[in-house]
Amino acid sequence: RIYLQLWHVGRVGHRSLRADGSPPVGPSAIRLLHDRVPILNDRNEPVLVRCDPPRALATDEVRLIVADFVRAARNAIAAGFDGVEIHAANGYLFDQFRCPYLNDRRDEYGGTTSKRWRFLLETVQAVAEAVGGARVGVRISPLGSAHEMLPDPDPLVTYGYLAGRLQQLGIGHLHVYDQDGSWIHDRQGDLLPQLRACFDRTIILCGGFDRERAETALRAGYGDLIAFGKHFIANPDLVERLRIGAPLAPWNSTTIYKGGAKGYIDYPTLDAAAITAA
Repeated sequence: RIYLQLWHVGRVGHRSLRADGSPPVGPSAIRLLHDRVPILNDRNEPVLVRCDPPRALATDEVRLIVADFVRAARNAIAAGFDGVEIHAANGYLFDQFRCPYLNDRRDEYGGTTSKRWRFLLETVQAVAEAVGGARVGVRISPLGSAHEMLPDPDPLVTYGYLAGRLQQLGIGHLHVYDQDGSWIHDRQGDLLPQLRACFDRTIILCGGFDRERAETALRAGYGDLIAFGKHFIANPDLVERLRIGAPLAPWNSTTIYKGGAKGYIDYPTLDAAAITAA
C-alpha cells in the first residue's frame, strides 16, 4: 500500500516559493529567528535563505485550507493512492496552531488545547468524510523541536486529547515521530502508553531506529509498525538488509534536503556495493 502525505509548511517558507509571491502564513505573525529554507537562485541552484516573516491567517482562510486538504485527498485517491497522511508534525502549520507559544489567536482556533487542535481536527474530519476514515492517517511529533518549536508545556494532556479525538473520528493510523529517537528512554516513558490508551488503531513509530531498536519498541508494545526515512534513502534494499542482519549504509546528510539525483537515487544495493568493493 502507498499513502500520500499532505502537508502545509505554514511559516516555514519564503515568498519565492509561493505562486503569487505573497509571504508565508501561520496562526500568528511570529517569524522564525534562525531557520532557513532551500530556494533556487538565478542559476537554478539550491541555496538556503532565511524564512520570510509570516502573516496571520484570517479565520475564513483557515476554513479554505481545510477545503484544500479535502481536494488534495480526493485527488490522491483518484490518482491511485491507497490513502493519505496529514502531516501535523515537525513545526509545520498544524503544529504551529497547536503550539501555545506560536498561536496567540483570539478566535475559535486559539487559546485552549481543544481550540488549538480545532484546525487539525476539522481537517481530519473533512478528509475522512471525503475519502473514508480508514484511508486517513495523522503524523505528530509530540517532543519535536524542528523549525524552532518549543516543548509542549503538558504533552500528556495535549497529545492524549488529540489521540482520543482521532480515535473518535475513526482514522486508520497515528504516525508518531521523535527526531532524536529516544523511544525507550524515560522522557518518552509515559507518553507512548498514553497514546496507546487513547488510540487503539495502528500506531507507527519513526525516528532514530535501527533493527535492534525497532524490535525492542515493537516487543514493548509501543507501536505496531516502524517507519524508516533516511535509512531507506541510503539503503534501497533496506528490507532485505534488515531481514538478513546486514550492516546499513550511512546517509550523506549534505544531500538530503537539496534537489537533483545525487543523494537520492545513487546509493548502491548490498550486492552492488560488494561488487564495487571487490
